[in-house]
Amino acid sequence: AISPYKRIIDEYRCFCLDGTVELMYKKLRRTVSGDGTRSVATLVANLMSIDAAKPGIQGKQLSGLAKAIAAMSPEELIRVPQAGEQVPVQWKHNLGQGAFASLEVTPTARTALEALAPRAAAAVGLRFGSVDIVEVQDQGFMIMEINSGVMMDSLISQLGEEGAGLAKRLYGSAVLKALSR
Repeated sequence: AISPYKRIIDEYRCFCLDGTVELMYKKLRRTVSGDGTRSVATLVANLMSIDAAKPGIQGKQLSGLAKAIAAMSPEELIRVPQAGEQVPVQWKHNLGQGAFASLEVTPTARTALEALAPRAAAAVGLRFGSVDIVEVQDQGFMIMEINSGVMMDSLISQLGEEGAGLAKRLYGSAVLKALSR
C-alpha cells in the first residue's frame, strides 16, 4: 500500500487509558534559523557543535541529527535561508531521532486531541496505549498510528525528573485501573 504525501504541521502523542487522554505532548522537529548569509549546511554544522558540547547529550540524538542531514539533498544543504526563516532539519517527528517533546499544547489542539484520540483507541479495542495524531495542512487532525506499547524512554530522557514523574503517574494509573476490574 502507498500512503499519500501529507504536509504535516505538527505531530502529537496522546496516552489514552479507558477512554481518557491522560497525557499528551507535541513533538517538535529540530530546526535551524536562517541568518541570510550562511547555508543550511553551515547552520546545521553549528547546531551539531553546540549540541555536542551540551552536558548529558546522548549519542543517539546526535546520530539521529546526522542521519537527518545525510538525507537532505545537496540543493537543500547549499540553500541560504532568509534571516529568521525556520528550516526543519528533519522530516520525522521522532523523539529518538532528534525531535523534542513539548508539554505545551494549545487549547484548540488539546480539545481536538482529547476528542479524537480516545475514539481512535476505542475503534481498535485499546484500553491503554498511545495514539499519534498529526495536524495536516488544509486537512486538520488525522490519526497517524495507534500503539499498544507505551514507551516513554525518550520522553523521560528529555524531561528528566518531570518526565519520570509523568511516566510514574501514567503507569500507576494504568496498573490501578487494571487491578480494579
